[in-house]
Amino acid sequence: MDYANARVDTTHDYNGLKAKAALALIQDFIPDAIDLYQKMTSQPWK
Repeated sequence: MDYANARVDTTHDYNGLKAKAALALIQDFIPDAIDLYQKMTSQPWK
């Protein structure tokens, strides 16, 4: 939910602090997204 909340917080609010907070989540988001993809598709990430 942290990823979704960060996206919603920055949708129409161009606050620099909120943008930085959302960008800080990218390091955690990418591996989580890859893991979810692999589980949903039973395919390795290429």
